[in-house]
Amino acid sequence: MKRLVGFLGIMLLLAMIAPGSPNQEGGKYSVSAIHAHLYYHASGKIDPTDLLDGKEYNLWNTIGGTGVAKEPSSTIMVLVDLVCPKSARCEGRIRLTATDSSNTLLDQTLELSLWYSPPDGKVRLPFFVCGIGCEHVEITATLGDLPASKVDTGTLTKTIPFECGE
Repeated sequence: MKRLVGFLGIMLLLAMIAPGSPNQEGGKYSVSAIHAHLYYHASGKIDPTDLLDGKEYNLWNTIGGTGVAKEPSSTIMVLVDLVCPKSARCEGRIRLTATDSSNTLLDQTLELSLWYSPPDGKVRLPFFVCGIGCEHVEITATLGDLPASKVDTGTLTKTIPFECGE
């Protein structure tokens, strides 16, 4: 039952923070935004705070549940907003990498045509990055397997300044 409630909570969160960038008929592909939310492994909850919304957050010792964290967290859910040409099936791939100063935390590629093809061209894809903690995490989303003429913004990079100490 707890897992069902957690799953429904994730689905509700995804619905509440649905992508909002417009797209025109015949438009181009674009990585329009990256969002990041703390995932609390003990409760299965996802924090609604978008760590990449442009505001400053206290990200000191989030692995211990301090700062902005309401519980210990060593994982983030990353949401990547894409815009595909309207009235066209999404094509190509999206690759998400997440690194700290010495490790690749995630390097995952999704085939866009296998995901789904929304009528308005807006797509929000989830990724989970484990092993976050005491170092800044750089997240990069890159479109691939598309002709350059069909791409507006093919790469977007954001950094989350996690830190730790006594």
